[in-house]
Amino acid sequence: MRAERSASCYIRGVRALAFFAACSTVCACGLTIVGTAGPAGGGTDSPEAGDASGGPDAPRPPDDAPHVDLDGGPSPCGADFLALCDTFEREAVTTAFDWSLPGSGLPVIIDDATSVSPTRSLAVRLTGFSGPSGFVSRPLSPPSARKIRVAFAMLVDSAMAYSQVLSVQFPGGPKYLQVIASYGALEIAEQDFSAFPTYFDATDAGAAGEGWARYELRVDLDAAELVLLRGAETLATRALERNYGALGDLRVGITYTALGAPATIRYDDVGILAE
Repeated sequence: MRAERSASCYIRGVRALAFFAACSTVCACGLTIVGTAGPAGGGTDSPEAGDASGGPDAPRPPDDAPHVDLDGGPSPCGADFLALCDTFEREAVTTAFDWSLPGSGLPVIIDDATSVSPTRSLAVRLTGFSGPSGFVSRPLSPPSARKIRVAFAMLVDSAMAYSQVLSVQFPGGPKYLQVIASYGALEIAEQDFSAFPTYFDATDAGAAGEGWARYELRVDLDAAELVLLRGAETLATRALERNYGALGDLRVGITYTALGAPATIRYDDVGILAE
């Protein structure tokens, strides 16, 4: 049964339909945009500390998990994510956890302006005209897993236009399960490029809120269910309408954006569990 979308989603739905009309071919991030103005980005300068997405004084939620320590202490991503928890405490994005940078245009950097677990986070900056995507990607293993959990802390700029901000990718289409942010509101969605016309449908997940928050995306393919939580609160549950096979990769960052005003999104404490 198709999930019903509230009237508040209508405008964002129109934006989503608009970008499908602008697509020419499917690319690594899901879309190639025709006629995107401006040069491709890719600079390495950190976002300004005082921008709208939060500087050093940006509010943070209580840190309810201990920080990881050199003696192998608990994971800041949560007790279930001891095997893989990326706190981005390094200089370069791709020097740990097998991340690659397949995005095109938007700067993806390690940023020390604000974070949840000290002292750094992953930042993706929308510059208004540079690129349709900027994200890190890593394979999900084992590919045969039927349950996927992705824990992540996220700080969303409320000025950020419609953007796909976290995606689980499946080959053979490709197909995506996504978290979407649009002007301070969140959605979870399915997108299937094997269908004609391209299938896309989304479910409201409420407001992103101010400051950092800890989220978890849960995928249960056997139960055909997609769930987004913030802390212990369930923001949205979606009954999956498409069939999904072997896993592809996890993409953290912006796999598509409608562009708009300059904005920044940040991630920290990304944990992955597939079984």
